[in-house]
Amino acid sequence: MTIRTLSLQQLKRSAENSAAMKHHVDDDATVLPEPRTSSSPGNMTGYSVQVQDHGPIADGTLHTLAERYATLSAAQVDYPFVTSLAESIDGAAIQAALDVAFNSGLGQVQCAGGTYVINSSIQMRAGVELVGDGKTVITQPDGLNLLILIDFGFAHGAGLRGCTVNGNRGTNAADYNAVLVHVRGADDATVRDNVLVGSCGYGITCSAARMSVVGNHIEDTFMHAIGVYGFVGQEARHLILQNRIVRPGAGAILLGAADYTIISNNTIYSPIIGGRDARLRVNLTGATVTWLSGPKFTNVRIGEVLVIDGGREFRIMARISDTQLTIDPEGSSPALTNELATIGCGDLIGVMSQFCRITDNVLVGGATFGIGCTVGGNAVSTVGNEIVGNTLRGQGKHALVVGWDVGAGGVYDTVLRGNMVYNAGDAGGNSTYDRIPIFLSGQTLGKVGGVLVEGNYIVGPDGDSRCPHWMGTDLKLEYGSVLVGRNHSIRMLNPGIFNDVVAVSLSGWGDAASATEIVSYGHSVRMTINCAGSGFTAGPSFTIHKICDSAEQPAMVKADITTTTGTLGQMWGEQSTASGQWRATYYGTPAAGNTFVITTRA
Repeated sequence: MTIRTLSLQQLKRSAENSAAMKHHVDDDATVLPEPRTSSSPGNMTGYSVQVQDHGPIADGTLHTLAERYATLSAAQVDYPFVTSLAESIDGAAIQAALDVAFNSGLGQVQCAGGTYVINSSIQMRAGVELVGDGKTVITQPDGLNLLILIDFGFAHGAGLRGCTVNGNRGTNAADYNAVLVHVRGADDATVRDNVLVGSCGYGITCSAARMSVVGNHIEDTFMHAIGVYGFVGQEARHLILQNRIVRPGAGAILLGAADYTIISNNTIYSPIIGGRDARLRVNLTGATVTWLSGPKFTNVRIGEVLVIDGGREFRIMARISDTQLTIDPEGSSPALTNELATIGCGDLIGVMSQFCRITDNVLVGGATFGIGCTVGGNAVSTVGNEIVGNTLRGQGKHALVVGWDVGAGGVYDTVLRGNMVYNAGDAGGNSTYDRIPIFLSGQTLGKVGGVLVEGNYIVGPDGDSRCPHWMGTDLKLEYGSVLVGRNHSIRMLNPGIFNDVVAVSLSGWGDAASATEIVSYGHSVRMTINCAGSGFTAGPSFTIHKICDSAEQPAMVKADITTTTGTLGQMWGEQSTASGQWRATYYGTPAAGNTFVITTRA
């Protein structure tokens, strides 16, 4: 399994490149409203400044200062901060109101309903909240490719509320660096009750501390809806609560070094194309995907992920038509014919941070996995995270992942408790084991440990591509590094945990003895010992080397012989066991041809 990690490069403002133009008003021209001067607070209703007092037009069209002013110096009387007559009147009006509020010690700017078209970033001010009335839209014109629409900079305590911020994605280019709302280094910022839609990159990004993102609707982003990138050792303590995220591209929420963050009561909805209800088949040649059968590409969005060829993932970079896509081949040139495939959002919630709590979220869809605590490509360790009480349905691959990919860090002390998982592994084009709902991937011994899996309810799908097991590992975890409590699963092809038992050591059962039909449930193991060869001894014993211990384990095990063709006495009392090594010894001497079906439990 490959764990994807995406880093946010340094964002920059786009250059102003339009020449100043003179404007001449004839007798028939519409007279634009004049602003108050920016040095005058204007109408400050209840300790707030009104954007309307600073001359916006807000009619959904880009109006530049050149329409109102003949010279830059004239414009600077009202807007001292502007540097070109090509700047937007709407943007200048919002900026002027924010500056007046900040300079006057006021905490709020009210922005009345209308569509404000800006062509440079709005710079938030410390301690000032920009408040829309629910009908306030801030957007960019066609083809501008503005990297940041709302820039918090280092404006500590600033806020954005009640606005729609629209990146106008349909006519602007996708960019890994673009963002609608960039909190940057502004501690204690608040982004609340907004609609953020159509981003050419991210919805919200943050590198500061104690950001509150509450009650927003975020839809149709090329990158993540929310991407938080902190610093090692920083106690970020963000709150990401009660947001609704629909059809993000690369993923919904990504935490990178955002320690002590709470993600709770969010709804993430990202249905996939090519699931069990309507399979998709395509040809893939180089960077070109061609539709063959199933749902067409009508609703595919740039930035989503194509899953194909046993679980390989490719970003979609262009939709040429309803039957043709362009992907990023990532240096390879695949040639695949009539392949099952799935298209959808990438990982819904990714956690590369410490001591975070992800609780009571509802996650639907996603072409890859649902919630993952991972490390990849850096020295950050992912430690002490709790994934509790979430509902996950219809993920393309695993619903819950704890895994290490590359880097100097590791993933330790993770709790997966009380989650409800339905119909995981929905993607066509998966490998069989991509369809395991809960997956633990160490890849290198010592990189993943201390995982508690308890009280989860896992329901597999009917129909094709059923889940092979409810939980599995890649065998690259230390003995006893996972504690498994009482979980409940139904509709799985096989009982138990995949790749829990690493080996069974036999002594006294014959030099050709074997252990077969091994099924581990975490807290118990059932197996058949087949006696063969010679060298039988009194007091035969076995040691089960396993990754999962019981969460209820008192460091003792009991092993009952449930079916036998030979005769042995019961085991010598309860046996002490080292972590992940369950031992039992029996009275008597077995013989060649004997078989013993044994259930061992902690």
